Amino acid sequence: MKLSDEIKASFDAVCPDSDRLMETARRKKKSRFSAVAALCACLALCICFGALASAGLFNTRPAGLPNEILPPAVAEDYDSIYNYLSAPLDKVEYKYLDRFTDGTSKEENSSVGDLVDGETDQVLPGQTIAGAPTEPADRYPTLDAPSENEEDKEHSDTNLQYQGVDEADIVKTDGDRIYLLRNGELYIIDTSAQTGAVKRYSVGTTVKEGLKVERSLPFDMYLYENKLYILEKNYSCTYTEKGVDNNEIKKFQSLENMYTEQYNSISEPKIPLEDYLHDQGLYNDMGIPCYYRMERIAQSVSLRVVDVSIGEEPKQIHFAGISGELVSSRMKDGYVYIVTKEKFSDIEKSSPVSFVPSYTDGESVSCVEADSIYIAQDHGSRAYINLLSYDASTAEIKDKLCIVGAGSELYVSESNIYVLDKTRSEWVDSAAMEFISEKYSYITRVAYTDGELELAAQGRVSGFYDDQFSLDEYNGYLRVVTNRNRITQRVEPYSAVDVIGSAFSDTYLEVIEYRGVRFKLSESIDWESDNALFILDMTLSEVSSIKNLAPDEQLKSVRFDKELCYFVTYLEVDPLFCADLSDPLKPVIKSELKIPGYSAYLQSYGEGLLLGFGFDEERFLKLSMFDVSSSSELTELAVYSVKGEYYSAATYNHKAILCDSGKNLIGFAGRNGYHLFSYDESGFVPLAVVDIREQSDTRGVWVEDTLYCLGEKEIVFFDLERLSEIARTELGALEALTLK
Repeated sequence: MKLSDEIKASFDAVCPDSDRLMETARRKKKSRFSAVAALCACLALCICFGALASAGLFNTRPAGLPNEILPPAVAEDYDSIYNYLSAPLDKVEYKYLDRFTDGTSKEENSSVGDLVDGETDQVLPGQTIAGAPTEPADRYPTLDAPSENEEDKEHSDTNLQYQGVDEADIVKTDGDRIYLLRNGELYIIDTSAQTGAVKRYSVGTTVKEGLKVERSLPFDMYLYENKLYILEKNYSCTYTEKGVDNNEIKKFQSLENMYTEQYNSISEPKIPLEDYLHDQGLYNDMGIPCYYRMERIAQSVSLRVVDVSIGEEPKQIHFAGISGELVSSRMKDGYVYIVTKEKFSDIEKSSPVSFVPSYTDGESVSCVEADSIYIAQDHGSRAYINLLSYDASTAEIKDKLCIVGAGSELYVSESNIYVLDKTRSEWVDSAAMEFISEKYSYITRVAYTDGELELAAQGRVSGFYDDQFSLDEYNGYLRVVTNRNRITQRVEPYSAVDVIGSAFSDTYLEVIEYRGVRFKLSESIDWESDNALFILDMTLSEVSSIKNLAPDEQLKSVRFDKELCYFVTYLEVDPLFCADLSDPLKPVIKSELKIPGYSAYLQSYGEGLLLGFGFDEERFLKLSMFDVSSSSELTELAVYSVKGEYYSAATYNHKAILCDSGKNLIGFAGRNGYHLFSYDESGFVPLAVVDIREQSDTRGVWVEDTLYCLGEKEIVFFDLERLSEIARTELGALEALTLK
C-alpha cells in the first residue's frame, strides 16, 4: 500500500466522514460554519493528526520522485494508445483546496507532470534512446552569411537563425519576383521594373454548410526551385443553439426586425442583412449568429504546392497535411518539416480517428500508423507532438512521427529538430515543511536526415527558455539559456482546528493536499529568480552549467556565435553578458556590460559587431551597436533612440527586421512608418521613414536598388539611391484572380 493510501486509510478509520468535511474549494464562497459540527470535526481530526504526527509521517521526504526522463515507448497498436490516453493521470500528486469559513471547499484541478524533489540547482539528466545519432553536423552556420542564391539580381532574404535551414514567412523572393501572403491572398510582384506589376490570387477558402464551417487560411510559405510551399491553417467548426442565452436571441431578432422595417420598401437594400447584423456585432466572421455556441473544432496544417515558374500562371500541383495546431516548420535540402500539437477529447475506442493523429496525401485522410507513435513515460501530458516531412523532389510525404507529449516552440539545427515545452513542477518537501514550485523546460530531440525522422532523446533543464534563439547546437553539444524561478511557501499540518478558527473570521485558509496529506499554506512566500546557461550532450544530459546569473532579472534575448554566447537580462538596466563556451565542461562568463534599456533582439552585423534592437529607458525603440571583437571587453559603440516609436513587430519576430550588413541597411516598421538606417564609424545614420498605412506588420524587401515596403493594405516602391518614393499600389484595388 502506498504511503498516501495508508494516510487516507488512517483518516477514514478515525473520521469516516472526512471526505465530506474536506471537500475541495477555491476562494469565493464564505458562510458561517456550525460551531457544533466544527467542534466534532476538530476533535476527530486532531486525534487523527496526532496519530500521524507521532508516527513521523510528516517528517519524511516523499520517496520515489523521478530524477530522470524515461525514454518514450513505441505504441504496440491503437488499443495501447487508447488505454494510455483514457487512463487516469498517475502524475497527479497534489490538489489545491481553499478552506473557507463554513469548512467547505471546492477542489481545483491538480498539477500534472514530473515532480522534482531536491536542490534548487539540480538539473535532471536525459535518457539516451537506442539507435540515436551521437554527433550532429560539424559545420556551424555563421550569423551573417551572404545569400547562397546565385540569381543575377541581388536581393534580400528571409532573416534566418541559421543559413541553410530555411524558415517559413509571409514574404519570399528570388530576385525576379516577390511573393506576399496577406489575409488569405497571394500577391506576386514583378521586379523587372521599379514599378513592377502586382497580381492578386485568392488562396484561402471558407465553406459554410448550415452550421458547419470549414476554413483554410494560408499564413506562411517557402520558395524552392520555382515552387511555393504554402502552409495553411485549416479549421472545421460545428455550431449549435443548445444552451444559448434567450436574451441574445431576442436582441438578434429585434435588430433583424429593425433591418426589415428600415429596408423593406427598398428594392435593393443598401447592405445585405448578414452584413448589417455583422456590423452590429451579431454575426461572427464565419457568418454564424453570435448566440450560437461552438460544439467542436478540428484543426490541421496543410502544405499547398504551387508552381510559379516564370512565364506561367501559378498552378497548384500537390496538397498534403497533418492534423493539429502548428508549432513551427523548417525547410532544408528540399524537405519541408512540419510540427503540430494536438489534443483529443471525447475519445472512442472503436474510432481511432478520435484519438490518433491523421494525415493526408491530397487524396485521402489516414490515421498515423501505430508504429510511428511514441508514448512519453514521464511528461504526464495527454497531447501529441506530430512531425511530418515532405519531399519536394517527389511531391510526396516522406516520413511521419508522433509523440504523446507536449510542445509549443521549435529550435532546429542542421541535423536535429528540438521540440520545446514549458511546464511547472510542484511538490511538498515534508522534511522542510515547504511547498515548492519550479519551472522547467522539456526538450525532445528528433534527428532528421533527408526527410527521415528518428526520435533521439528527451530531457529537461530548470527554467524557461525565451524563444528559439535561447538554444544552440554546436560540435555535439546543445547550449540552453533559461530564466529560472523558485517559489517556496511554508506549510503546516492541517487540522480541524483551522476550520473552527476560520468559521468565526472573515478570512479563508489555502490548503494543499499532497499525496493524501493535507497541509495549510502560510501567507509568506519566498520568490527566487535568476538566469542560467546549460550545456547538454546529445542524450540531453547536463555536462556543465553556469547558474545564479543576474538574480531577479528577466531574460530578454540570446544569440550564440560558435564558441561564444551573448544574452541580455533586464530589471532597471540592460546587462549584456558574453560567455565563452570553448570548453563545454567549463563555460565561463567573460564580460558584462550594463547600459540603460534592453535589447529584445541580437544579431551579428559584420566582423566584431553585434546589433541590438529593443527599447531605451523611456520605452522608445532603440538601436545599439556593440563591439564584440574582444569577448573580455564589450563596449557599446553607438545607440539611437527612435523617439515617438513604442512598438515594432521586429522586437519579437526576427523575420520582421531587415538586417543586412553587406548592403549596410537596417529596416523595421513602427507605428509611424517604415524606418531605414545604415551604420558607419559615426554611428547609426537615419536614411528615411517610408510613409505607409497599417505599419504594424509591414515587411521590407530589397531587390538591387529598390525597396519594397509590403504593408497590410498597400505596397510602397522606394528608391534606395535617391531615398524617395517611386509609386504605391493599393492591394484591395487589385482584381482577385483564381488560383488554378
